[in-house]
Amino acid sequence: MKEKIEKINLLIAEKRDRLKEKTERYFDNIRVPVSPSISSASPSKQGNIPPISYILYGIAGISAFFAVTTDSKMLYTGIAAASAFGGYKLSQNSRSSVSQFDEIVPSLSAVKTNATSEVVESVKKITKEWDEFMELKQKEMQLLIDMSSMDKSQKDSLASKIFIYEVIDISIAEFLNIINSATDEADIKQKINTYKEQVLNAIDNTANKQIAKYSSLIS
Repeated sequence: MKEKIEKINLLIAEKRDRLKEKTERYFDNIRVPVSPSISSASPSKQGNIPPISYILYGIAGISAFFAVTTDSKMLYTGIAAASAFGGYKLSQNSRSSVSQFDEIVPSLSAVKTNATSEVVESVKKITKEWDEFMELKQKEMQLLIDMSSMDKSQKDSLASKIFIYEVIDISIAEFLNIINSATDEADIKQKINTYKEQVLNAIDNTANKQIAKYSSLIS
């Protein structure tokens, strides 16, 4: 019985290490988009109309003047129309680029929501895997006790020690409080990393307590 319990404890330690590796991977894959700083923004990002637009508008105005004061009305009218249209298109393209940029960069609230969703999903997968693993180990341990040569009172005593297995004690509500206080994208990433460390510690503590619980049966 002792050897079998030690083997089960070894499997628990291996599961602990695998869950920690998965936690690292899950959390490291959570992407937090960072908005570009204002100083690095291009003129179109700031909503400025390119200087060439004003030049084309100027040509349009001059051409319109000559169309009125000279005999070559058709020529200057054509130049005026073409220049005005060119200036209009450039200014519209500039405004359009600003609109597209605003649509691409998510708000801080949206980034928080997405990060929270991914963190919650990661924690669910980790805790579910642990629970499914431990349910199997509990059945194995109970079978070991039942098949032992001990009398009924001894079996009942051992079974009572392992009746409930250790669960990964990590609070999702705590992460919600942490993430809500984030002030920017960099802060969100930092808080995700902080919570990741809490999850890793919780996995460590849970597995170690479970190993100690099973070890108490043979100590």
